[in-house]
Amino acid sequence: MKYILLLLFLSAGIVNAEIYKCTGEDGKTSFQKSPCAYLDNAKPLDLKQPSPLRLLKIQHEARLRDIDNKHRRDTEEKRVFEEEKHQAELNAINARENAWNQINYDSQRAREQAEQNQADWELRQRCLRKVVISASDECAIHIRP
Repeated sequence: MKYILLLLFLSAGIVNAEIYKCTGEDGKTSFQKSPCAYLDNAKPLDLKQPSPLRLLKIQHEARLRDIDNKHRRDTEEKRVFEEEKHQAELNAINARENAWNQINYDSQRAREQAEQNQADWELRQRCLRKVVISASDECAIHIRP
């Protein structure tokens, strides 16, 4: 009987103990038996155990938050993946377009050069058929005596 009373007395002291959570100016958190020195309205922490149903509810709410957070992370990862995929496709299209433009530019330059060569050849042929070449004649440039 003495032990039971002693046990009850000790457990009552533990249950009634108040603990205060204090955050110092440096941002560190500490727990102490007395109220924080710099807080006038300090309240002790509620250290009561939740009921089994409340504990189960807390666990399920935490699980739902975890699922929601995972879904958000997965959605964000999927969005980033899709964004990178489309950017890579856009880069490939731009590279093909640049190559196509370079080919068209080179082809156009080659056509212009061929046309210029053809015009020069035709002028030279006309000038070779002429008998008289004057200084102001366009053939004076192409035919040298």
